[in-house]
Amino acid sequence: MELVKNFTQSKLIKNLFIALIGSIVLAVSAKIQTPLAPVPATMQTFAVLLLGMAFGYKIATIAVILYLAEGALGMPVFAKGGGLIYFQGPTSGYLFGFIIGAFFSGYFKINSNPLFTFLKL
Repeated sequence: MELVKNFTQSKLIKNLFIALIGSIVLAVSAKIQTPLAPVPATMQTFAVLLLGMAFGYKIATIAVILYLAEGALGMPVFAKGGGLIYFQGPTSGYLFGFIIGAFFSGYFKINSNPLFTFLKL
């Protein structure tokens, strides 16, 4: 029984570490941008779909939620900074839409041909 408990804890720690790596990937992709106003074009959309395809819908969704929580706490992970003010601007719809995008890109991956998955995305 102890072995099962340790295995479950190690799997949870591994998944949380992967979600943390995913949030870092999102933060780095936010800094790759073209300067357009008021909404900069970044690589975040690509990163969100990539996370869903690489890690599955559960871990990708957790990674995006963790990314949004980091930004809400004031860490400069968004394209032009961080903080709660970002959730009142024109990019808030994109940010919350990343949760749905990560979920569905990971969900489409399940038992599917890579070509059909690409067409779905």
